Amino acid sequence: MAFQRIDARPAPQFGENHQVEDKYHQHHRIHMLALSCILVIGLALVGTIAGGPVGTLIGLGVGVGLICLRPILMSLFHYIFPHIHHIFLDWDQKIEKPGPAVGEFVRSDMFIEQDGTKSYEMKLAMLRSAQKSILLSPCFAGGEYWQKALDIIEERLEACPELKVTILVAKDLLMPDDVERMEALKAAHPERFNLLMVGRVAHVEPYLHTTENHTKMLVVDDRYFAVGGSSIDAMGACLEPNKKKAEKQNVLASAFAAAMPAKFRDADAFGRGELAETLRDQFFRLYAIWEYRTTGKKEWRHYTAGEVDTVCQPFEDHPNKCPGVKTKVLVSGPEHRGANPIISELGRMIDGAEEGANVSGLYFLPDPELSAVLERKKAQGIAIDGYFGEDSGRLTPKIIFKVNRRGLEKFERAYLFSDPDYFYHKKVWTVDGKRGGIGSCNLAGKSARCDHEVAIIFESRRIAQQLDQGFRADREKSKQMEMNVEHYGARIFGDVLAVVPGQIII
Repeated sequence: MAFQRIDARPAPQFGENHQVEDKYHQHHRIHMLALSCILVIGLALVGTIAGGPVGTLIGLGVGVGLICLRPILMSLFHYIFPHIHHIFLDWDQKIEKPGPAVGEFVRSDMFIEQDGTKSYEMKLAMLRSAQKSILLSPCFAGGEYWQKALDIIEERLEACPELKVTILVAKDLLMPDDVERMEALKAAHPERFNLLMVGRVAHVEPYLHTTENHTKMLVVDDRYFAVGGSSIDAMGACLEPNKKKAEKQNVLASAFAAAMPAKFRDADAFGRGELAETLRDQFFRLYAIWEYRTTGKKEWRHYTAGEVDTVCQPFEDHPNKCPGVKTKVLVSGPEHRGANPIISELGRMIDGAEEGANVSGLYFLPDPELSAVLERKKAQGIAIDGYFGEDSGRLTPKIIFKVNRRGLEKFERAYLFSDPDYFYHKKVWTVDGKRGGIGSCNLAGKSARCDHEVAIIFESRRIAQQLDQGFRADREKSKQMEMNVEHYGARIFGDVLAVVPGQIII
């Protein structure tokens, strides 16, 4: 099946969809029906063994009752808590001066950073330059590295009376000190500091999964932006010298502290230009969705920075900065019902490859269309190489990596990054050395159909070269994988339940 060109129509925003029904939901309903039949038959067999014909009837009754109870309980839940599973932005959103549309190409000055520590420092530099607006969705944050970012935000709030700050952050790795600090900032600047701490939302329909805000983006003064795979900091609550403190204050952070390598091998795009306005508009749509899901309040907090002469000098002086890069924003989420714009764009670009492509990710559990594209390119003799982190078992059990890496044989070559000092977390791709994408989206079912994600698509040889240089550096510290193994259990964990325990965390 060929991918539809995203450019052929406006790309969907956060909170809207262009797909009536997710065909994968239909696929999972079939699986759930099969599991229901197995449950009824199993209970009937147990009843037969325990009590003969009467036991059979009791077993059948219990099985059918459990199956019928599930939709009744879910309907009751949705009636009492209508906002929790809501995924569409279906109330008025007024924007005085909207930025370029999602999926619309514009020119941006941009460069790529592929080291988590350097990305962190550049984000801090952007925060220091803020005069009117800071919009921040770091996904994960916490600990000393997050406190440094809050120090800068507090300083800018004091120095710039017109500055507004809006933060959308996951609760997972926040420690009590972090929460207390942010709430104090909100109390001190109630009109200028908006804070929303969110968790994962569990679903049992049409299959068992969670949804979460997995985006990593920063927008400063509608002018500068950062999008990619790293948080601010990537896993700040887990890194030295914070481990002992994490062990006392946050059990999840403690687990990371024991398992996490010292550094992240990640990739982020830093830029300046109109694309920041597109990201601003999408940030506020995402914030509105999650505020309603979290609090039940339908709010619209959109604002613009207006006229501003902000200059982030470390960005402007960066040696790899490329002027006038052709760029566009794509976003995805559960509201797109399986027609994921980011994954579709990746598939379309690979399908059009003439020389080759490089793809990286934490996981690889592709939908059938992407698998078909990889098989087709391999049959054509066009090399598509994959790059992934080693399944060391330090962060998550090895089985989690195995069940979330099905289909690697479809790549021409697949590499495992094996530097023990780094956790491989890139989510980027390049095609023919002249175009590609970078963002927060993993190449697996949870990112593809359950979580909110963001990516920047570019057409630029210089930006592609920066990423390809990173791939070459990755290859020097990688082991090439054997391509003849179909990992057992992948379909059960990845396709039926769509529960990806490792990906729930990263």
